Amino acid sequence: MDESRQRVVDQCQAQGMSVLTKQEFESAFLFDADARRRNLTHFCLSNDLELIVDAEAERFFFLKAHSNAGPPISPLLF
Repeated sequence: MDESRQRVVDQCQAQGMSVLTKQEFESAFLFDADARRRNLTHFCLSNDLELIVDAEAERFFFLKAHSNAGPPISPLLF
């Protein structure tokens, strides 16, 4: 796992959440050289995380998943 993704996992384990800006998210999950091989859903499931996207604020929130939570990736709509 690359450094950016590991930081997300470490922060979620220590603090219960990790917040990325749009640029940080794109760098770690979309534009990384190995992004095609790395599946965001798999990352969330294998690390027991949920992703909440606040598109208006351009923030990406990774949270520790709850056992009765819905799917691992869900948009936050306002």
